[in-house]
Amino acid sequence: MTIRTPLAAGRNVCYRRRLENWLGFVDIEFLPPPPTIELSAFVKVSPSRDLWHTRLGHASEASVKLLASSCAGMPLSGGPFSTCEACIIGKHTQQPHPPSTSRASLPLELVHSDLCGPFPVQTPHGKLYFIIFLDDHLNALDLQLLATKDQALDAFRVVHPHWEKKYGHKLKTLRTDNGGEFLGNAFTLYLVENGIERQLAAPYAHQQNGRAERVIRTIEGRVLSMMAAVGAPRNLWGEASLACAYLFMFTPSSVLPRGCSCGVLDWEAA
Repeated sequence: MTIRTPLAAGRNVCYRRRLENWLGFVDIEFLPPPPTIELSAFVKVSPSRDLWHTRLGHASEASVKLLASSCAGMPLSGGPFSTCEACIIGKHTQQPHPPSTSRASLPLELVHSDLCGPFPVQTPHGKLYFIIFLDDHLNALDLQLLATKDQALDAFRVVHPHWEKKYGHKLKTLRTDNGGEFLGNAFTLYLVENGIERQLAAPYAHQQNGRAERVIRTIEGRVLSMMAAVGAPRNLWGEASLACAYLFMFTPSSVLPRGCSCGVLDWEAA
C-alpha cells in the first residue's frame, strides 16, 4: 500500500506498508492548527445524547442508552434526549382510520372486491391469484382462483348471477380499487350492461376499500396457519384459500346481528 502526500515544495512522500488480509493500517496524528485557523475537524464537541443519537443513524433513545451501557468509550452527557424534528418527519406513521359505521341496508346493495397475488408458487392447476367478493350487508364471501389478472371478469360473471338468484336482490354497486383488472373495457361494459354502479377507491387510499383488504388479510393469516399446522406443501395455498372462504361463511362475525354468521342467516332465511 502506498500513500502519497503533496508537500509545499511540490514533492511527494511515499509510505509503504504490507497489507494484512487486504487491509492497511495507518496511525495518523493530527497536529493542532495555529490559533488563527479555524477547522471544523478540530472543533471539540461534547458527546451528548443527541450527538450519539445522530451518529447512530437516529436510533431510538433506548438503543443509544443500551449501547452506551454495554461498551466502553461511549460517554453520554447532558439530560434527556431532545425532540428530534428529523425523526418526526422521517418516522411518523399514519393513525389507523376509524371503522365505517354505515352499512348497506339490503343484500347486494354494495359488494366489495379485491385481488391478491401473484403468489410465489403456482397451484397444481396453474393458479397464481385469488379474487374475493364480499357483500356489505350479509358479510357473504366468495373466493375464486385465477391464473391471470384478466380472469377477474370471468370470476365476477360467475358470482354475479349466482348471488342475485340466491339472495333475491339485484347487485347495485361494486366497490374496488384502481387495479387494471377492474378498469378494462370488457369489465366496464359488463357493469354498464347490467346496470351496476362502480365505486373506485382513491389512489393510495386503501382504507376506502378497507373491508376487502381486511378480509384478504384474514384469509391469508388462516391459510398460513392451516398449512403450517399440517405441514402442507406450498402449492396447496389455493385449496386452503377456498376452504378458508367456505368456513368464513359459517364463522360468527361481530358485524352481523347477534354475532351470527352468514351461513346461519342463509339457513334462517330458507
